[in-house]
Amino acid sequence: ELRISQRFVCKMHYTNLRIFGARLRELRKQKGLSQEGLAELSGVHRNFIGFIERGERNVGIRTVIKLAFALGLTPADLFAGCKFLDEAAPLDHSAEHNP
Repeated sequence: ELRISQRFVCKMHYTNLRIFGARLRELRKQKGLSQEGLAELSGVHRNFIGFIERGERNVGIRTVIKLAFALGLTPADLFAGCKFLDEAAPLDHSAEHNP
């Protein structure tokens, strides 16, 4: 049962990363920037920006700040509108056992 719980939490974590990544991509495109353009403005490697946008990497606060300022936004703007899953919420295993 512990393995199921860890898998479920990892899935929520991955989903939250994808939600943030989608928001970053949306804002980047609104500004008319390519990943490379955002990389140049922010000092964050373009490959890492791609990883973030696909939800494949976790992002540190320093990187969030760099990306936000490069987009002419505040860090709070990057999170605005994101509907994250609560990773600390008690797990409901009933859905996991009923396919």
